Amino acid sequence: ETQKTTAGGDWDSFSDDRIKTDVASITNAVDKIKTLNPVSFKFTPEWREANTSLRDITEHGFLASEFGTVFPNKVTVGASSLVRLSDGTHVDMTIHADNSKLGQPLPDGATIVAENIKSLNGGELTAYLVAAIKELEARIVTLESA
Repeated sequence: ETQKTTAGGDWDSFSDDRIKTDVASITNAVDKIKTLNPVSFKFTPEWREANTSLRDITEHGFLASEFGTVFPNKVTVGASSLVRLSDGTHVDMTIHADNSKLGQPLPDGATIVAENIKSLNGGELTAYLVAAIKELEARIVTLESA
């Protein structure tokens, strides 16, 4: 579980060894990392309109659908949906057609552009990158010794 701060701050994870069990070193990290597909991308104009803190810049990261094939427990299917309102503007909202307690009803004339937006938590990736570097360093040492 992650201890979160407000947007724009640092993200800290509880990591005290006194609260952990079943601790084991990560193995085969290089193979796992090689399956990831890092990409550059821009958020769509519609998503930026609905989330005004996003800028029209090239970002770098992963696609949640692809990342989830490697780290399935680190991708979440959210309740957030991108909705086009009848006036043509876009909003990010949690919708539910039958029970407004579970979300907002879809406004009249609105259409869903993308439903159940996925998010990913890439924090675990750091441990795999360190393990991969160590695996590669061991391979280099073996090759240099030969």
